[in-house]
Amino acid sequence: MDFQQSQPIFLQIADWLSDKVISGEIPPGGQIPSVREIAIATGVNPNTVQRAVERLLMNGIVQSQRGKGNFL
Repeated sequence: MDFQQSQPIFLQIADWLSDKVISGEIPPGGQIPSVREIAIATGVNPNTVQRAVERLLMNGIVQSQRGKGNFL
């Protein structure tokens, strides 16, 4: 993933995940990849990915299920 200097990385990751939802790559009710998996795929710190996921949680795009992961 190529990051741009004009926007924080966690926002770019949140947008990337949102694009996967819009495109149907992650279906409604589907599980998003774990924070660790996204961090490895994008080459960023897991804390940065966690900020992106928290933003999606706050916006109601993702729901967290304890012990299972994050789902749409």
